[in-house]
Amino acid sequence: MGVKVSTKYREIRCPICNKGKFIDVGNSRGKNSVACNKCGRFLILDWDKMIATAGATIKQGC
Repeated sequence: MGVKVSTKYREIRCPICNKGKFIDVGNSRGKNSVACNKCGRFLILDWDKMIATAGATIKQGC
């Protein structure tokens, strides 16, 4: 007998293309930087406010 656990997923969509989405399976907190897998732009995800904002692209030094 398996126990069925109901998990509510939270989702943030890309504000630039509105196609990419980021899923929170657990209970994420804070902010992180990610690249949208659809448009390739960098975003800042704020899991506390459940919003995404466009981030700046930073050139990496060698």
